[in-house]
Amino acid sequence: MKENLNLKTRNLFQRFSKLLKGQDAFGHKITLNYQNQPTFRSVFGGIVTILLRLALFGYFLSNMIDVINKAQNDITFSAFRRNLSFDPHTLNLTKNEFDMGLFVSYFGDI
Repeated sequence: MKENLNLKTRNLFQRFSKLLKGQDAFGHKITLNYQNQPTFRSVFGGIVTILLRLALFGYFLSNMIDVINKAQNDITFSAFRRNLSFDPHTLNLTKNEFDMGLFVSYFGDI
C-alpha cells in the first residue's frame, strides 16, 4: 500500500515537473536533440518563466486599471487658440472635457 502511494506521488511529481519544464522559456539550445527536444529545459527555468509572465501580466493589468480610472492626470489646464481673424472664441480644455491628448511631430524630409 505504501509503495502504491509512493508510486502515485512520484508520478504526480513527474507530471508537474514536465509541466514546469514545458513552460521554460530560458531553455538552452543543443545542437543534438536531447530526449527528442531541440532545447534543454529545466524545472527552475519553468518556474522563473511562469513568475516573469505573472509579473508582466500584473504590471500590464495595473497600468490598464490606472488608465481606466484616469489615475495619472498630468494636464491641469490647456488652451487652444484659433486664428483670431476668423474665430475670436477660445477653446479651454480641462481634465473634465477630454479623455486623451495626442501630439504628433515629424522632423525630416518626405
